[in-house]
Amino acid sequence: MVQEGRFRDELKKAADVDAEAHRIEHDEARPFVARMRRFVLREHLTYAQPFRGWGPVEEDSNLVFVSGCDEFCSALAPAAAERALRLAIRPSGWDTGLTRWTQLRQSAAGLFDLTSDDVAIRAAACYQLGCALALGKSVAVVARPDAKRLFDIDIEPWQWAPEMDGSGFGDLLDAVCYGHYATHGRSSVAATVREVAARLPAGHSGGGLLASLGSSPRVDPVEALTLLEPLLSEAGQDSALLQPLWPGSYPSAALQRCFHITPFAPEFDAACRAVKAACKGAGVEYDRGDQSGRLDVIPKIWEKIGRAATSLVDLTGLNPNVVLELGLAHALGRPTQLVTRGDPMLFPEISRLQVCKYTTPEDLAGLVAEFLKAQDEDSAHG
Repeated sequence: MVQEGRFRDELKKAADVDAEAHRIEHDEARPFVARMRRFVLREHLTYAQPFRGWGPVEEDSNLVFVSGCDEFCSALAPAAAERALRLAIRPSGWDTGLTRWTQLRQSAAGLFDLTSDDVAIRAAACYQLGCALALGKSVAVVARPDAKRLFDIDIEPWQWAPEMDGSGFGDLLDAVCYGHYATHGRSSVAATVREVAARLPAGHSGGGLLASLGSSPRVDPVEALTLLEPLLSEAGQDSALLQPLWPGSYPSAALQRCFHITPFAPEFDAACRAVKAACKGAGVEYDRGDQSGRLDVIPKIWEKIGRAATSLVDLTGLNPNVVLELGLAHALGRPTQLVTRGDPMLFPEISRLQVCKYTTPEDLAGLVAEFLKAQDEDSAHG
């Protein structure tokens, strides 16, 4: 409130209101909104080991991540330039996955274009959208006016098509730069403190303090963040504290779960039964997203991915929900096996990853059994 009052005072004193408004927006208003977004999501503090690492990156409140077709990026550019916003678009390079992950972390907001007829371009946007939600970024989705809803997430898409102009993109950019989430429900701060405490080496000086803090009925998220960040910086680049759209969850030491990320269609039923049998044989509980019985599908799936020790992702057909959930799993850093029926159809961000092919449900069961065995051995040696 104090800072907002100062903005108003500065605008009243400005000789050139338009020029001064743009300066205040660029230098002060957007950074302020980005900090407020972090504060709003403070109760969702979540420990993660992101798949692509967590090197030092500074967020730029005037940088907007863009994923989509070339026509969308070109149509968006004039409105971005008018607002002194920079666009992080896909560059050329050998490691697109790491580059895009870094760009997304640097950006305060993200635009995800689903208007392309290219399945791989749409899949990349859905995957990066999942990563953005796990990072707590402000997001907007763009879809064709006649498009059906592609995934179960409560984000109303902006309507655009390549044959249309970009006259509404100024409003779109303003909305995503100043967007925030209405949060509700439980806090994950105490659980996150306990998770980090459990991962510290025996006898670590911070272990007792964190154990005491984590047992408190109400843990202040700002205090927790202040205590946890220095400890994680000692642990290296793979450990991160996220502030995602939803509260974090963690695997149980007593019950190992494997979460199956797969299209919900009859042709995958036999594969699901085979995976469930393989999990039972390994002493692991099988779980999948359509077993929640809840209407808020994506928040429940986020919780299930967090509670699972491992995830199995079926990329057959590059289903939008599947690749979005893969983005969530990669942001958390859960061990994940990628499979596909027949030859893989991939997008650049995951094209360098190993994808196991299967033909029959029995093939898939064998792959899952090997994966779970390897994870069990890694855990025993860990």
